[in-house]
Amino acid sequence: MHQVQRFFRHWLLWTMCLWLTPVDVPAQEFADFGLVRSTISVTLRPAEYSADVTATLELTNIARQAEARTLTLRLTKAAKVTAFTVNERAFSTDEKKQPGGDAAIATYVAELSPPLAPGGKVTARLAYTLTYRESTSYAAITPGDTLLLPESGWTPFIHLPQSSHGPDTAPYVLTVARPPDGEVWSSGTRRETDDAIVFTSDLAGEPWLVVQPLGPPVSRRVAADNGESVTIHVRSAQGLPAETQRQAQRLAEEVERILAFYQKLWGAAPVREFHLLTTPRRVVADRRSPELRGRDFDTDRAIRYAAPGAVLIEAAALRRPTLDAEMVEWLTASLAQTWLGGKVRLRGRGWGILADALPAYLTGRYIEQHYGPAAGRDFWLRRSFAYGRLAAIRVSQQGFERGIDLIPVLQHPAFPDYYASMPNRGALVFRLLERLVGRDTLLTAIRETVADPGGTATYEAFRNRLVGTPPDERRANFFRQWFEELSEPDFVIGVPVRREDGPGWTCALRNLGTGDASLPVVAITDKGERLTTTVELPSKGYATAVFETPATITSVELDPEKLYPQVRFGYDRNSRQFDNDARPERRYAFGLLLDAEATLTRRLKAGETEAQRQAEAEGLLREALAREPDLALARAYLARTLIAQGKPDAAAEQVAAIRRAALPSRYPLALALLTEADLAMARQAYEQARAAYKAAFEMESGPALDEQARRGLLASETAAGQASPPDEELRAFLATMDKAIRTGTSKALEACFIRPDTSRFVLGIVVSKPDAWTTQGLRMERLDARRVLLDVRVVVVSATKEEQTGTGLIFLRRVGQSWMVERLDQFVLAKR
Repeated sequence: MHQVQRFFRHWLLWTMCLWLTPVDVPAQEFADFGLVRSTISVTLRPAEYSADVTATLELTNIARQAEARTLTLRLTKAAKVTAFTVNERAFSTDEKKQPGGDAAIATYVAELSPPLAPGGKVTARLAYTLTYRESTSYAAITPGDTLLLPESGWTPFIHLPQSSHGPDTAPYVLTVARPPDGEVWSSGTRRETDDAIVFTSDLAGEPWLVVQPLGPPVSRRVAADNGESVTIHVRSAQGLPAETQRQAQRLAEEVERILAFYQKLWGAAPVREFHLLTTPRRVVADRRSPELRGRDFDTDRAIRYAAPGAVLIEAAALRRPTLDAEMVEWLTASLAQTWLGGKVRLRGRGWGILADALPAYLTGRYIEQHYGPAAGRDFWLRRSFAYGRLAAIRVSQQGFERGIDLIPVLQHPAFPDYYASMPNRGALVFRLLERLVGRDTLLTAIRETVADPGGTATYEAFRNRLVGTPPDERRANFFRQWFEELSEPDFVIGVPVRREDGPGWTCALRNLGTGDASLPVVAITDKGERLTTTVELPSKGYATAVFETPATITSVELDPEKLYPQVRFGYDRNSRQFDNDARPERRYAFGLLLDAEATLTRRLKAGETEAQRQAEAEGLLREALAREPDLALARAYLARTLIAQGKPDAAAEQVAAIRRAALPSRYPLALALLTEADLAMARQAYEQARAAYKAAFEMESGPALDEQARRGLLASETAAGQASPPDEELRAFLATMDKAIRTGTSKALEACFIRPDTSRFVLGIVVSKPDAWTTQGLRMERLDARRVLLDVRVVVVSATKEEQTGTGLIFLRRVGQSWMVERLDQFVLAKR
């Protein structure tokens, strides 16, 4: 027994030594495929809402040592696969079920025999039919209006968004049989044959296409440093109003300036033509462009898409009176894809940092360079507040609903808050990186990233260019802290006190969160002198700021420019502990703005009058503007409160200030236009009011504001005697539509409604047919040669005999010789 016990002790000691001894065990490698080139052939059948597609993919095993025994391809479930071959060998077209997989994506697997060696190549081919009975955010096939974007998964792909590989981009050839109605556009060089249109893209990208009847483009030619030129084309629908040509010209000029900005950084554009296309389609809950507005993110967005050499934007952008900040910022970030993602492929862990954070940072630099310091400061403040709000929501009681923020190198587009986090936080972190290494050094690394001789850009290579060999410890720590770990600082500054060990003043600093920081701290003396020092504040640590001055310090503030992406910026109006970046405590402008908005939207308190509530909001907004004079949203809200209090002259001053901005933000501009229209109506300047109401509506700044603008537009036209009721043809169509709704069958409704675009409305009528439905056309507006917008009033009697009435908008599209409903919007019904 003693020998057994001794043996057991020795065995246990030997085993523990094995556990505790560090051993270099190579990570297991798995085979993976990379896309070399794709060839896509498409035949559209819009009358059937479908298309026949043949996709040929040239693939290679990109593993270093592992053999590939299976090939897995993914495709939307809207596709019915009829053939699947690999190197001419047929495989099953049955979908392979994967536990926990995306419900909208089908998986197809081929067993490779013999296994494919590293570097080996195969050719996979899928033939399938796409059918979209309900239009989605990124896919629709309808007569005269087709949209197929990569997010829909309409072509085969290998890697999911959460993969560290990066998007499956590669050069491609897209051949589309000539459609019966409309022009086809995509990225690449366009060539027409007798029966097809062929697009050849030599840059890395994902196939996409749009089909619409388009009018003559607005074009500009831009000279490049290498002697070649780039031609910019703005293409829009046929029959647009004449005033849209000026806005198209503004867009072309802006694209010209942005291309010149990037050509100075990265060299000549790798395309000879750049296309800016428009679409009338809209999408709800597009996470790509969350705008900072109101108490939450704006998620009601128009469709936008960017690819190397082309962008797709909303058609309403051409009907706006000017370019807004959000449009310019989106264009600037999107055009970077022509180089960063097109000229070089983005691959590896952290590819999203190069895809979305870096372009956001470059956008800030472009805004500063072309629109001045005030516009640049506004850009960076909106980034800080946008991320601060997201972080505050996440750490609040609602955090579990929003999810958690991920380490930047692990973030991916499938993450719910990716497009609210990566571009905002990422841009701020890149600005901190610029502060550490210097702007010239950072821009050199960015330039070398696109000039990579292998045609591939990775986060690791970008990091190594800046960290160097041997590694610069401070730079290596920066990348580890801000990109490879989750750092969430939350700073606190104490009250300044006189030093006991000498002349001057000190104030204590604390970091309640994580992440080391090199913080600027500003002190103001009783003589108005501004003193600045820099303090190294460690993660979850303490530090002291020292000011060598005999004068009395009256206030201190840390990080006044909001360089660091903090967790909190004072968003909780009921908790003073968050307002701790300055002493004496002071509210940040955006926190005051949110308080004012809450005041205007809450119910009246007991004994409170509407005038008192408006006055309270005015006080908060004026305090916000005292903090940030360029905060346009506070100025726009202030104009609304002033007009509500009967102060038209003061309201007009605020509107004029917003309109003078070099680059106004969209929502404040829409509010200013609405206020301008209300003021004009009060002066009985009906034509001016009509123009301002229409411009406010075209800003597409949310349902509530759009509804107010539309009501004002109707009232101003009626007062001016300029009403434009529907013509006889449209009145006849409305009568036919009412009859189809009362019939309540799919067959009757499909004669009046474009089913994929109005599927939910049609289904609602079929499931619950109303006893009566009457539509009265109030106003008609021709949007283009094939589209009409109607303001209508409806009276509905439900199956339960409840009568309701209300107003709304109906968008009609001419299909063949008939009108059909393509969208219903802003319907507000109430009991009669």
